[in-house]
Amino acid sequence: VLGGYIADEHWGRYMTIVVFICIYLIGLVFCTISVYPSTENQALFLSGLLIFVSLGAGGIKANVVTLGADQFDENDPESHKERTSYFNYFYWA
Repeated sequence: VLGGYIADEHWGRYMTIVVFICIYLIGLVFCTISVYPSTENQALFLSGLLIFVSLGAGGIKANVVTLGADQFDENDPESHKERTSYFNYFYWA
C-alpha cells in the first residue's frame, strides 16, 4: 500500500520502483554481510531481512504488477485473455 501511495502521489511509478529496488538491495547486502563467519551478526541479518527486504518488496510489488497490466489493450478480447494469463503467472511465480 505504501509503494502504491508514493507512486500515485509523489514520485511516479518508475522512480518509486527504482528507490524501492535500492532499499531491497540494501537489505540483501545486510543479509549477505551478516552471514560471513567473521561477522555473524544476527541483528544485522534480521534488520536487513525484516525491515529493508520487506519494505523494498512491498514497494516493488505494488508497482510492477501495474506496469505489466498496462501493456495490454482493454478493447481487444484476445488481449483480455492474455492479461488474465499474465496476472495468473505473476502471482503464482
